[in-house]
Amino acid sequence: GGLLGFLRFNKPPALIYMGDAGSMFIGLVIGVLVMMGDYSQTQELGFLAAPFLVFFPIWDIVFVSILRLRQGKSPLRGSPDHLALRLRKHLGQRTGATVLRLGLLQALAVAGAVLAVFTSLNLLLGVLAFLLVLALVLSWRLSRIPMP
Repeated sequence: GGLLGFLRFNKPPALIYMGDAGSMFIGLVIGVLVMMGDYSQTQELGFLAAPFLVFFPIWDIVFVSILRLRQGKSPLRGSPDHLALRLRKHLGQRTGATVLRLGLLQALAVAGAVLAVFTSLNLLLGVLAFLLVLALVLSWRLSRIPMP
């Protein structure tokens, strides 16, 4: 709720900005919540909820690392070639549209986490397969966008 309230004031022209300390704190809280959860109480495959919750950060790290290694660059050095920046360039530099699409992708992943805890194996595997295929297709399309 606090983050949604923050987004309201972060739209252009932004009245407030989140810095590194704020984003790192949010990442820490998400990481702690993922590790503290006992997802296997109601479903034996509930442990899959944790990777669903951090799907986008894991996807971004894998995507950027593979691209950099293919280009002969170190995956440990920073550069402006992350998924969000490629998607924004693909959408014509529209930041709001980029945030909306990434939010919808993460919402889909969170829905997968909920399903991992509360639903049948077949539905869970279907959602996981859909999410992985979507990630692969988007990765292929976004990898073709030239970045500096």
